[in-house]
Amino acid sequence: TALAVACTVDTFMSMVGMVVVLEKFLNDLVEMSTYQAEHPDEPVSYLEPSLVIFLGIFAVPMVYRTSAMLLTLLDGYYTQVCAAGLASVVFEKALALPAGSAPEKELTEAE
Repeated sequence: TALAVACTVDTFMSMVGMVVVLEKFLNDLVEMSTYQAEHPDEPVSYLEPSLVIFLGIFAVPMVYRTSAMLLTLLDGYYTQVCAAGLASVVFEKALALPAGSAPEKELTEAE
């Protein structure tokens, strides 16, 4: 389940995450511009766009990179588990064979 979650987060962040943050930032700028045009005497708060920029520049890429690293680690772990299982099966089969097993040669009349 951890592999599926990491894969989902990695895919979402690589394809959709930055687009969503950029869309939110641009919408905030349009809303601020509209509010400032409608209310010229009132001050405009830059807190929300600043937080969106912070999330867009730092948080979203860091979550993407963290999930990509986690996905790579989990993939390597499960690959190693599968390879160890296959090697164990081959080893058990090899132990079941007699020590000097080789196909017998047919004796010819000259021998």
